[in-house]
Amino acid sequence: MRGVAYAVLNYTLALLTALAFALFVMLLPRGLVSLNPAAALAVDGLLMLLLGLQHSLMARPAFKRWLAQYLPQALERSTYLLATVAVLWVLMAGWRFWPLTLWSVEGLGAALMRGIQVAGVMLVIVATFQFDHGRFFGLRPAWERYRGLRPTPEGFRTPWLYRRVRHPMMKGFLLLLWAAPQMTADHLLLSAGLSLYIMIGLHYEEQDLRRQLGAEYLTYCQRVPAIVPRLWSRG
Repeated sequence: MRGVAYAVLNYTLALLTALAFALFVMLLPRGLVSLNPAAALAVDGLLMLLLGLQHSLMARPAFKRWLAQYLPQALERSTYLLATVAVLWVLMAGWRFWPLTLWSVEGLGAALMRGIQVAGVMLVIVATFQFDHGRFFGLRPAWERYRGLRPTPEGFRTPWLYRRVRHPMMKGFLLLLWAAPQMTADHLLLSAGLSLYIMIGLHYEEQDLRRQLGAEYLTYCQRVPAIVPRLWSRG
């Protein structure tokens, strides 16, 4: 039962942190002001590097094999979430604001862009429920282990959002990052860095999916775009 409690705790922390990070992005510029652009670039760059290293390292098979010596495989996803939570809080606490505004939108335009950001957050949330929300957040593996159940792999399918774009969750993140009514230099660094990481991650994820699913996934890729939906259906 401790494994289930561990998974539930990390799930709760992940949800709270995701909300905090969405607010952090939407409320930039905020936080510690740095009047030295070089120092701000160094601090913010290191914080983003820390986030990228944590995600990349924990996704490697060698790291998963090492972790399996100390934790059951059923708790691997939950532990990944806990590490991500810790790194995101370090990033938000240490982020330096650069007092350089690249663009600023007021009035109706600002409200529209805020609406796009909120829509991006909602898109991320809905996308997690299009497949197995419990497995994505590490709850189902912990429960299956507790009950002594064998994991039931989910076959390839394309629910509603995934018939429009292949990666609706990442699309939601990109809308949150870029639809900013006020774009400061540090926000641009955050948006560009995370966007680059998303694109690299999607590249390797799609390579894995092509190897696992073969022609079925190739056909899906030809029919459905990755991020930007088509205005028409490809016959």
